[in-house]
Amino acid sequence: MSRCLEKRPDQRFQDASDLAFALEALSDSSSTAIPPVNQAVRGKRWLWIIAAAGAALVIAAALIVWSKPSTAVPVVEAVTQLTDDGEPKLSIGKLVTDGARVYFNEGVTGSLKIGQVSVTGGPTSVIPTRLENARIAGLTREGSALLTLVGGFADIRTPVWTIPLPTGEPRRLGGIAAQDADFFPDGRIIFAQGGDVYVAAKDGSNPSKVASVDGIPVFPSVSPDGRRFVFTVYSSSLTSSLVEAETDGSGLRPILQGPGMNACCSQWPPVGKNLEFGNRTETE
Repeated sequence: MSRCLEKRPDQRFQDASDLAFALEALSDSSSTAIPPVNQAVRGKRWLWIIAAAGAALVIAAALIVWSKPSTAVPVVEAVTQLTDDGEPKLSIGKLVTDGARVYFNEGVTGSLKIGQVSVTGGPTSVIPTRLENARIAGLTREGSALLTLVGGFADIRTPVWTIPLPTGEPRRLGGIAAQDADFFPDGRIIFAQGGDVYVAAKDGSNPSKVASVDGIPVFPSVSPDGRRFVFTVYSSSLTSSLVEAETDGSGLRPILQGPGMNACCSQWPPVGKNLEFGNRTETE
């Protein structure tokens, strides 16, 4: 403290209290000194961490948007002919596939056969079976068996059979007689009989009614996750509507209906969320 050694008395501290005040002021000024170098480095490090976290959030958001399935309506871009065997392909029965082969009915009314062809096209072959007029109703998800309706075309209800693939002895499913049927993903059977829809075990046993409608239900089809099913209902006026319900029959509701509407042949592909169906709208 140079003021303690000043030669001129009027410039020195006059007493101890002046000296104490000066020391206190000096202590306060030293506490506001420039922060250490390592504190500044830590501040910059936090800025980099915040910036990196923000960039990660932006990238994650972009990936979520990119990975969301498109809601665009599917468009048929090309049609490829798969068969050229000269046999008539009737629209009775379903066209089904396991991803490698396509199965279909061919021949003339009263003498139906079950044909098959590669999904890329080529020679066709007939699946040998002792059943006459076996109309395809469904295919197991693993492609191990066909579900068929066997009987005359004038019969309202026909027995339900399974045909093992590629070959095997057909098996009658309990006492089920239906106008249409299909497989659940787990192998259970959904079938329409009269104005009702039933679900039965894999072997056709223990049928349980899950829905009743005012009309004739046909073309039942189960969603890939097995939680819903749809079917077409034909009314007495020969118009039709597309109806959906939960597996237990709850939430029964029309999803497509209207004057002159003719929706048919509903079918869910093995994978995906889009329901396929045919529709013909009549105009006056």
